[in-house]
Amino acid sequence: MRIAKLRTERHWTVTQLAQMIGTNTKSIKDWESDLSSPTITNVLKLCKLFHITPNTLLGYHPKSVVVLDDLPQEDQAVIRAIVQIYYDRDLPYPAPDLLKTE
Repeated sequence: MRIAKLRTERHWTVTQLAQMIGTNTKSIKDWESDLSSPTITNVLKLCKLFHITPNTLLGYHPKSVVVLDDLPQEDQAVIRAIVQIYYDRDLPYPAPDLLKTE
């Protein structure tokens, strides 16, 4: 789970995070150490607080395969560069619905 990383990026202490979601510091420390896992209620509270999805919090990134062969080389390079940025920064990939155009 990515709780410690998300918490420290925001310069929050364990105590502050515990207060924000209504739990105790031991629980936060246990989650960050993978000694236990938050309940689904706490997962949802954390997601709302961090503005992320449960998949992102849990480190689950389903992979999609996109075939670029029919695109011009320049377009392929741009797409690969964008995907690399997401990978390098450990960002969640955009949902397919966000990529639709009409």
